[in-house]
Parts: sequence; structure tokens; C-alpha cells
Amino acid sequence: MAEGSLYFERAPDRDTGLPFLYTAPVALMVAGGLILRAGGVGALTTPWNATVLSLTHVVTLGFLTMTAVGLFLPLVAVGGNVSIPRPMTVHGVYYALTAGAAALVWGTARSEVTPVFVAIGALTVMGLLFLTHAIRGLRQVSFKTPTIQGLSVALWSFFLTVSLGIWLAHGHGGMLFPGPRALWLGVHVGVALGGWLGGMIAAASFEAVAGLLKVERMEEKSVRWILRCLVFSVSFPALGLLAQYFHLIPLDFEGMGIGLVLFGLPGALSIWMLWPFLILRWARRARAGALRDGLLLSAISGLLLWPLLGWAWATESTRWVMALGWMAVMGWAVSALLVLLVWLLPLVLSPAPDNARALGEQPLARGLVVLQGVVAWGGAFWIGVSPGQGLAIGFALVAEGACCLGLLILQRRRGPAGAV
Repeated sequence: MAEGSLYFERAPDRDTGLPFLYTAPVALMVAGGLILRAGGVGALTTPWNATVLSLTHVVTLGFLTMTAVGLFLPLVAVGGNVSIPRPMTVHGVYYALTAGAAALVWGTARSEVTPVFVAIGALTVMGLLFLTHAIRGLRQVSFKTPTIQGLSVALWSFFLTVSLGIWLAHGHGGMLFPGPRALWLGVHVGVALGGWLGGMIAAASFEAVAGLLKVERMEEKSVRWILRCLVFSVSFPALGLLAQYFHLIPLDFEGMGIGLVLFGLPGALSIWMLWPFLILRWARRARAGALRDGLLLSAISGLLLWPLLGWAWATESTRWVMALGWMAVMGWAVSALLVLLVWLLPLVLSPAPDNARALGEQPLARGLVVLQGVVAWGGAFWIGVSPGQGLAIGFALVAEGACCLGLLILQRRRGPAGAV
């Protein structure tokens, strides 16, 4: 059946998405365990801390990328009205991503070189498999809907993210690194969060999430501005780094840093200001429930990044910089991808549970949103203000992952025998 311009009869077989569906919540539990092992979020004091590096990759690869990759091809199918060629190829993507994430987390947590190089190999395989498969799927689409346009931007950003990430991993493994690590890390994080994950969140919001909320689709003008700003802000910083590396521009690192900030600003404004305001406008007309509250949590977290950025800049405090990073990843990104994982991904896999929407609004789902709010905002407060170690955030993150996994298993068990 079609909902708006989405064609759910084209949804790929549910087995192609189950590994991603069930692994992502486990990553949240592992992240909570790492925080508890470190003694709480109070230990997250510097971006170069081994705990911070390992925790970051558990969340970004194990949860965020796992969810985004698992959702990408089903969205291509239902958004572009096409059948995905060789859908079981995604299992190769899944195993390579899982192996690469595990090896990178192990290597960064223990400061060991060998696992990092294992991760480089596995994530390279994952990137090539996913890019090839995704491009084949997108090439079949004859009409570029807003969803497909957003997915195309996300895929370009994914390519840049993986390329920059592998180069950064080489530097972590002791190989020659091209230029100041802070510049490359900043561009990698910006492209990953704003372009790859932001592109996925935006693409899913244009039509699919609007359908779930029972509100009108996002306006064409807003879609155009979001996508243009994202393409500009992920492409030019990456090109600037390459130009500097090949000595096509002067090696002025201070000027380069200012230029990267200016290039990244349009994308940041589009995904952390325009998108949240559009969600807030939707929320006024959407039905009350956990789905709406989860989106509101993500939107408000995105808007909170701006005053946090100003405060971190004014105080020159590393702790508030870490709080800013926590809010960007755990507040904005995890909240949005959690919504897509629990409410959208089961619906774009076939067969989908008849009562998936109802299950997504039961007390367990509402509890999931509350736990996510505690983790996101409580963690940022604890890191910035530092009232103590913050073990409660680790326990809340473990509980959130378990709650999410339980909800997804419940959806699976109550699913029908055939397609919706």
C-alpha cells in the first residue's frame, strides 16, 4: 500500500533489516557499560581520552550508523518505488560493520594498534559494499522524491565520512597523518553528524516521519534549503583539506580553521536550527504520544547546541566542549535515530507488524523516551557542571538499550504472518 508517495508494498524482506534492528540497542547497553567501567560520565574530560574514543565509536558506529545503514535501503525501496537488487547483500555490510566497530572500540579502549588496522580493513569492506549496493538501488529510481534526494545527500556524506575516518584511524594506528589532527577530526565529526546522520534524519523526516505523525509533508522550499546547505557544508571542508594536503593552498592552519567553520555553518544552521523549528511546528498539529515526544527531544536538543556552543566558547572550558559533544551525539542524533529505529524501521520492512504504531505508543515506548531524555540532558549537565561521577547516566543508558531491544522484540513477536 502507498502512504503519500511512499510505497510500502516495495519494502524489502524483513530479514534483511533484523540484524541492524537488534544490534543497535545492544550498542547502547555496551556504551552504558563503558561509562560504568570508567566510573561515570565525570571521566569524560578530554576528546583524546581512551574511554571517550571507545565510547564515541560504540555510539556512532554501533548505534547511529547501524540504524542509518539498516534504514537506508528500505527507505530507497518505499520512497523510490523500486525493488532492491540482491537485498541479502546487506548481511555482508552488517558483518563488516559489526567487526569493524568492535575492533575499533577494542583498539581505542586499550590503545592497541593491531585492532585498529583490523577495523580499517573491515570498515573499508563495509563502505565499499554499502556504497555499491546503495548506488545500484538509487539508480533504479526514476523520480527523485524529497526522500530520495535526501538519501543521495546522505550517501555522499557517508562516502566522505568513511574516507576521513579511515585516514584518521591510520593516524591513530601510528602511521603518517596529513596535517593537524584537530582540523581533520573536526571535519570528520561535522560531516558524519551533519551530513551522513543529518541527511538520513532529514530524508526520513520529509515524508515518512510526517506520515507517522499524520501531518503534511515538509514544504519543498524547506527541503531544498536543507539539502543545498548540507551538500555545501560537507563538500567544501573536505575539498579544503585535500587542497591543503596537496599544497594547492597555503598551509595557514589558523586561517584554515576559520574557513572550515564558515563552510560548515550553513549545514549546521539547516540541520540544527531549520530542521528543529520545522519539527516544533509539526508537533503543534501532531497527535500526542511517544513518537512526537521523541522527535521533540531531538529537535530541542539540536537547538540547545547553540547556547551550549556559546557558553563553551565564552568559558573556554574543555568540560563544556565535551558537554556540547555529548548533546550533539547523545541528545540530537541518538534521539532522532531512536525514533527512526523504533517507529519507522519496522514499518519499512516486510512483513511489518499490524500494530507497530500501537506498540510504539505503549508505556514501554514512553519510558524509552524518558530514559533517553535523562541520558541526553542529564549527561550534558553532569559533564559540564561536574557535580560528581554520574554513574546514574551509565545505568540509565543500559536500561534504555534494554528497553529499546525489548520493544523491538515485542513488535517482532506480534507481527503478522504476511505483508501489511
